[in-house]
This record gives sequence, C-alpha cells and structure tokens, in this order.
Amino acid sequence: GRDLFNQTVDLVFFDTTTSYFEGEGAKELSQYGYSRDHRPDRVQVVIGLLMRQDGIPIAHEV
Repeated sequence: GRDLFNQTVDLVFFDTTTSYFEGEGAKELSQYGYSRDHRPDRVQVVIGLLMRQDGIPIAHEV
C-alpha cells in the first residue's frame, strides 16, 4: 500500500459529477460547459470525490 493522507491505501477511486445552478450562487466556482442535464443555459460546477477501496471518502474537490 501507499501512505496517502495519513492512511495506507492500495486502491482509490475518483468520481466526478456536475450540477447546474438556477440562481446567482457560486459565480467563482461555476462556468458554462457541456451539460448532461440538457441545460446549456445554466452555469455548472464539477464535484469530485476520492474514496478508498472500502468506500470511505478521503478527499473532495469542487
């Protein structure tokens, strides 16, 4: 295994998803882009989650 964030891990998973906004929030984090929700008229953010093999979250990124 490898020492990652003070945890010994052999395998990690990184998953991302997007979410769009209806209002005026998160301007510094959001941008226009390809929308799987079929809402190209709305800004969106990308959210990422890093997990250990047993599903325990290690880190996230917005």
